[in-house]
Amino acid sequence: IDIASYQAGLDFSKVKADFAIIKATEGTGYVNPDCNRAYKSAKDNNVLRGLYHYANGGDAIAEADYFINNIANYVGDAVLVLDWERGSNPAFGKNDVPWCKAWLNHVYERTKVRPLVYMSQSVTTAHNWAAVSKDYGLWVAQYVVESRSGYKQDYSHGPTGSWNYPAIFQYTSGGFLPGWSGRLDLDVAYMDAAAWKKYATGDRSAAPAATGTKKEYL
Repeated sequence: IDIASYQAGLDFSKVKADFAIIKATEGTGYVNPDCNRAYKSAKDNNVLRGLYHYANGGDAIAEADYFINNIANYVGDAVLVLDWERGSNPAFGKNDVPWCKAWLNHVYERTKVRPLVYMSQSVTTAHNWAAVSKDYGLWVAQYVVESRSGYKQDYSHGPTGSWNYPAIFQYTSGGFLPGWSGRLDLDVAYMDAAAWKKYATGDRSAAPAATGTKKEYL
């Protein structure tokens, strides 16, 4: 699953997941107040961890620094992600590829970890992302079901542009799991736990999971 402040208080001893990607920051002025608690809950319950930054489309380097400075203690332990979507983002649809590449490159330069980039399936084909996909894996969102009780691994997604295959696929925002009464985003990662940890540590041997040489469900 992936969560933000909307899921504040979610307890991973009650909600079962193989991995959780947690919103950490947005722009240069917002930190998820539940991030540290959620991260500890995930780690205490042996849930693999990721952290994401929601882009506001301002200065890409400033946003990258803001993200890194706030999650520095988790570098090497969590998969890092840039969330690229329309809301609160004036650069969306105007400066997509250069902005994302600048943010991703700066995070890599500072952390030596290559982040994933999250976007909707339609955005992967709206631009030529080759300059990004050669170095950074994709987490793609395409909601193939409105509501889903429990996990399902074998939904299919549409074309993903310059990426042969995504590393992670978010297939609904209407997921329901025991232990939490509200809606949840449900995802499938096309990798095993060892590959997840390689993404977190910056091990380049994890790269084939991003480009789709094979699918290995987590």
